[in-house]
Amino acid sequence: MRDTGSVLKELALLISVTFIAYSNTFGNNFVWDDLPLIEDNYAVHSFRHVGALFTSPFFNVSMNDGSPPYWRPLILLSFALDYALWGNNTFGFHLTNFLIHSLNAVLVLLLWRAVVRNRTIALGASLVFALHPLQTNAATYISGRTDLLSTTFLLLSCLFYLRYIVSRHASGFCAAGMMVSLFLSLLAKETALVAPLLLFLLGRMVRRSIGFRRHGAVFLSLAAPSAYLLCRTLLHVSIGEWLLGLGAVSFAGLCAVAESLILYARLILFPVGLHMERFITIDFPPSTAGLLCAFLAMLIVLVAMRFMARRGALASLVVWSCAALLPASNIIPLYSSIARSQLFLGEQFLYLPMVGLSAAFVLSIEHLRKRSSLARAAALAALAALGTLTYAHNGYWRDNLTFYTQTLARYPGSARISTNLGLYYAAKGSFAESLGLLRKVMEQNPHFSDAHRNLGTVYFVVGDLASARKELNTALELRPDSTVALDLIGLINISEGKIDDAIAYFKKARDISPRYLQVRFNLSSAYEQKAMTREAIQEMKEIIDIDPSSLAARTRLVSLYEAQGDRARAEAERRAILNLYPECAWTPGQSKER
Repeated sequence: MRDTGSVLKELALLISVTFIAYSNTFGNNFVWDDLPLIEDNYAVHSFRHVGALFTSPFFNVSMNDGSPPYWRPLILLSFALDYALWGNNTFGFHLTNFLIHSLNAVLVLLLWRAVVRNRTIALGASLVFALHPLQTNAATYISGRTDLLSTTFLLLSCLFYLRYIVSRHASGFCAAGMMVSLFLSLLAKETALVAPLLLFLLGRMVRRSIGFRRHGAVFLSLAAPSAYLLCRTLLHVSIGEWLLGLGAVSFAGLCAVAESLILYARLILFPVGLHMERFITIDFPPSTAGLLCAFLAMLIVLVAMRFMARRGALASLVVWSCAALLPASNIIPLYSSIARSQLFLGEQFLYLPMVGLSAAFVLSIEHLRKRSSLARAAALAALAALGTLTYAHNGYWRDNLTFYTQTLARYPGSARISTNLGLYYAAKGSFAESLGLLRKVMEQNPHFSDAHRNLGTVYFVVGDLASARKELNTALELRPDSTVALDLIGLINISEGKIDDAIAYFKKARDISPRYLQVRFNLSSAYEQKAMTREAIQEMKEIIDIDPSSLAARTRLVSLYEAQGDRARAEAERRAILNLYPECAWTPGQSKER
């Protein structure tokens, strides 16, 4: 009973301070990837699309235009649940993120209680994990939920694993729980493929484990990655760009990886100046700084492994954390398109490694406390500082304007952030600011297809069709499969009365990205202008096959059937609309975007 009471007090303290640190996040808006993944993603707006969440790539459910081949259905399902409860109210999405992050902190507390068997270290580690400002990229940023949920299930698998290896009488329930948790972790983020290695290292920290059960459980855990990879293969979803990145591995790149590790260490110890856009240039030949960082990183790893061999707890925690970072370490470059020139560093990549690093930090403080009475006071001051910095950094994710401007202030050379800010200005009607910023991006990156495409988009919106066509054609020369550029050139042709040319561009864009619904609407409209009603109807049917809840497609289909004189099908479609939307007062010719 006494132990239960102490646990409850620790949980209350942990959740309370986490709430205080994140209490200013609930009013933040959708930011950056939140828009295509949630606000503009029809697939999470209704449970009618649950099947699509599990059969399509992460960024690919509503549109495909060169998006990365991630498969994270559990995240999309969580967004669909939030949307069912809250609609577009971001409060609910932030509440879910807070709850998951708090749960992870609780699981960290339970994990290190079981491993190090020291309440002070376990509580301290969970507080550092919960309050560290680096965690905001996952906890405050709604789309950062990938790291949150993946870590939740990975930590659960660790707890099942620990229970299994310390008891001769552990049931198959623990083994099953470990494998199911690992599989769910992978459905949230593919970096959980490293989990069997993490379990193996965790088992070495537990001296009371039973050897044959420890190794047997690691082999059992391989079933989850195997099942995950099989699912991706059956669904024809690529395992990502990592395999392509194998061809870009180089000594210079590995030196850049060592530099990134030193930078990560600096951000962990001094978490100031945080932002989402970090790149390290790969120098050929490696720079002196890169070589020194490589030497230092190798020395640290060798020392840690030596101490780990002696069962040193601190070294074991450091090695476990480095292993957790492996999938995102860029040893195999994450993004093959830039792999030979630079590496991307995401602060969110440290979310899982912080599980071990937070315990390592507290363990170090505990060693110092035995030598100095000031260590405990310094630790409390550090926790207060971390919480304060987290509270302050939450404002970075307030809205798109804040996010883009603050990122550019800290990383002025970012083409993609500048581009997004330019498009934000255009959406708000500030076309002069938008065009000025996008022209600057294009001039600085003349071979960047998206720069020309986005500039062409804004020229089209303001009615400068000649400039729009020029920029969009340049975008297509650099990247022939740009569906947005093809779609916009089709619209320019429509406005100039070149319907046949427009149809050709729309069809090409549709064939490249079948789930890009807007181009199907445009193609249907072009067919209708050519009196090709049958083809126009077919495009609407295919939209409904992709998105059965599309009110715009169904109302347009009614109008097309009536124009064709097919009253029976028009009436059937009208009834389908009323079944889906009983509140919908439909009138002929009406077409509303949902």
